[in-house]
Amino acid sequence: MATEPEELGQEVDKLHRYSDQKEYLIVTLMMLIDNREETVEDDVGDVKFRPTFAQLAQPFVSMVNNIDEDEYWKSSTFEQLLNSIRSLDPRVIERDGIYVYPGTAQDGMSSLDLIGDEGWKYLTDHSLR
Repeated sequence: MATEPEELGQEVDKLHRYSDQKEYLIVTLMMLIDNREETVEDDVGDVKFRPTFAQLAQPFVSMVNNIDEDEYWKSSTFEQLLNSIRSLDPRVIERDGIYVYPGTAQDGMSSLDLIGDEGWKYLTDHSLR
């Protein structure tokens, strides 16, 4: 890897930029969020105000609905989504799942896998960083 100014070129050397080292994993998070207008009944004690599921989910749903399509693949959008998930009240998450591909330590996705025509190219049709 070039680190000295005189070693750095103006163009990326694509021959050496891509690798077959397994450096990437694909992670999918899925959640079924309850957005009903029914009140949450599992609060303990004498509660005068009981929020609805929709009220508890509203900040997250609003944030997602306000993401512009040209922002979908930006790292700041992923950061915003992940931070917003942490703020969700667990009572509104009806079901959830996580899928990691591939799932073993010796497997992974290389940059060559990601730019190939095997179905992952859509992940790299934008700037990764």
